[in-house]
Amino acid sequence: MERLQKIKNHRDWFAPLHEIASEQTGLSDFGDPSYQTGMRRLLEMLDHGCDLNEIGKIVVTSKFLHVLTQRLITEAMFKKQPEIFKNEIVQPLVITGRVRTGSTALHYLMAQDPHRQHL
Repeated sequence: MERLQKIKNHRDWFAPLHEIASEQTGLSDFGDPSYQTGMRRLLEMLDHGCDLNEIGKIVVTSKFLHVLTQRLITEAMFKKQPEIFKNEIVQPLVITGRVRTGSTALHYLMAQDPHRQHL
């Protein structure tokens, strides 16, 4: 993370974030690159109007790294178990709700069920 602190513009974090995620997991395949456009845009937006303090920078960095490391782990699992794509999703449960109505609490509660997979 120290190498990110040396970089002035957030948009220039793109490659170092990927390098750090790869180092943390020992993996390098991020899969379909279509996510890169959105990620680059988010990083650019941090340079315009987001005057993050040190805690904000730590939080943003950890969120980006979490998403990238999970992406690496997921892609590795897809390669290790390609049969996962043959699993039919029969009755998906989608939880939506307006702000402050408890939908996130419900999502967290439902995620505790070991018979369900949550996203």
